[in-house]
Amino acid sequence: MGLSIHYSGKLKSKDLLNNLIEEVENFCEAYEWEHHVFEREFPDSVFGKTEFTGNLYGIIFNPPGCETVSFAFLSNGKVCTPAMLLFYAESGDKSLEELITGVHVKTEYAGIEIHSLLIRFFKYSAPKYLNDFKMTDEGGFWETKDERTLLKQFKSYDEVMDKFNYALQNCPKFEDEKFGDYLKRVMGSDYEKLKKPPANEL
Repeated sequence: MGLSIHYSGKLKSKDLLNNLIEEVENFCEAYEWEHHVFEREFPDSVFGKTEFTGNLYGIIFNPPGCETVSFAFLSNGKVCTPAMLLFYAESGDKSLEELITGVHVKTEYAGIEIHSLLIRFFKYSAPKYLNDFKMTDEGGFWETKDERTLLKQFKSYDEVMDKFNYALQNCPKFEDEKFGDYLKRVMGSDYEKLKKPPANEL
């Protein structure tokens, strides 16, 4: 919950990995953001396969107030969420692969400037390095490039979160009430704002 971006995609070629890592490193260093590099090269035998190993390739970084942004890849080249890969490996549940290869990043507490910077960087880097890229931007900036729209969305989410926090403190959940029903009851029409919009392909 909270204003976020959601994305997925696949590296175009294993030969592009190191260039992508260097560009992300330069981006992070320009803003003094923490980052971590995994493996810089794919073995010839694994890239593009349907199956994947437990190894990670690429880079992740952490803008202030923001959840981890991932340009980390599975051995088959798909963008992934490293923490979910660990959970997948421990569970052995093949149905979780879709969760691993969809990245979700809450930007609400990072603010408008960082959110727009990230979207601009994806606008630049995704066509250059990724195939089958899909982005859902709850701030609307990916589609509109309009900071007024982004500001409006941030304010809207802030109001929803304020209402949600108030409800948690003042409107107790009924004993047998499901959490989804509880949210609908206390949030009213704002419940729809918590749902994710459809992803947009590049």
